[in-house]
Amino acid sequence: MSFTKKYNNFISNNFLFNSNLFENTMLNKYNEENENTTNYKKSEETKNQERLDYLETIFSPLFISIVKSEDFEFGQKSLSIKLVEDELKINKLATQSWLNSIYIKSFGGDDTLLIGILRVIEYLNEDLIHPFGITVALASLSHANNEVKELGVRIFENNCNYSNYSTLKQVKVETVWLQEYINRVIEDFKVELCLS
Repeated sequence: MSFTKKYNNFISNNFLFNSNLFENTMLNKYNEENENTTNYKKSEETKNQERLDYLETIFSPLFISIVKSEDFEFGQKSLSIKLVEDELKINKLATQSWLNSIYIKSFGGDDTLLIGILRVIEYLNEDLIHPFGITVALASLSHANNEVKELGVRIFENNCNYSNYSTLKQVKVETVWLQEYINRVIEDFKVELCLS
């Protein structure tokens, strides 16, 4: 028998042996991980729900009180912004869910709270608000209040990237001044992203 045939036989025999060993090892590992993953998921879901419960019952009244009475100054990080940033660092998922929930609740009635929420979102880094921040910005463009609409555009403006540029290019509104503002932001994005 030639060296090549011996080598091929050796490889084939060992591959079959190792293949079975691999399958058994991987199956056992999968079963172990599956048990751990189930416990991990329950644990994560529990943590997120506990955090969300805290945000809704304890944090919300404080936040709403502060955001409604606060004077937002351009370039200044307000107390409400600092509070939300801290909560996002503790649990981003739960905090985004909570912030989205109070945004939706205030959308149909409490413009003061809605504007405050948008001012907070406008200031936050995109890493902290992605993906719900842009959804909030788009929804704000359909609101009756012009300040809410403007803040929707400002959220886009403060988060220049190709994805936001592409999204904003698709936005068409009937309000002339708002469309002009959107067009200016699109042009600024083109320059900043080197697209022109």
